Amino acid sequence: RYLLAGLSALALALCAALPPPIQGWTLASLIFVASCSLASSISFIFYQIPATTGTLFGTNQAVCVSFLDGMGFFLCAPILLGLGQVIHQFGWTVAWTIVAGLMGIASTFMMKALPVVFDFEGKKKEETS
Repeated sequence: RYLLAGLSALALALCAALPPPIQGWTLASLIFVASCSLASSISFIFYQIPATTGTLFGTNQAVCVSFLDGMGFFLCAPILLGLGQVIHQFGWTVAWTIVAGLMGIASTFMMKALPVVFDFEGKKKEETS
């Protein structure tokens, strides 16, 4: 899913850079497919990861999920502010390329961190047994 999200963001960057002869329904269709692909890739990650890691906190699961949600908004705000400036100065092509790069970096960190988190839960269950 991470690769699909990154490729979808790059496809949107490509759509922003397409020459004027590719307009109308063709461009709209390409943007629609890339946007749907990007949204479906992100929505899975957005809804599954906090709930899965939240189960590690037992009765405090709601607090954990709320904290993760708040941290996500807190960390995204400066990135979105910066992307707004990039769009204003350089256009959508550069902005979508940055989004694809950030998704690649974030997914790399996540793929390294999640096994450690889930292994912690397994060790915790073994200790209580």
